[in-house]
Amino acid sequence: MRVIPANVAPLRLLASYVGAIANMAASMSTEMSGVIAAHLHDLVALSLGSTRDAVAAAAGSLRAARLQAIKRDIAARLLEDPDLTVAAIAARHQVTAR
Repeated sequence: MRVIPANVAPLRLLASYVGAIANMAASMSTEMSGVIAAHLHDLVALSLGSTRDAVAAAAGSLRAARLQAIKRDIAARLLEDPDLTVAAIAARHQVTAR
């Protein structure tokens, strides 16, 4: 058995994505469930260290999980920090502020 380091970005996104969708499971359509299942499969594959082709194929899932993580972060911090900026959120998630 191989241990995956906790600091692997796709693994962190996977954990965040699972947390976000857990609250929506009851109201999810069958089509949305299928999309989310595909995202989860892609994120697991990326966490395990997939090939370059698999990484390219999973790009949409990675974007969806990253967006969900950013939205959760904004929602959690908005009330605590009225001076929250796009630049600060981008830095926390290691993306550009565009």
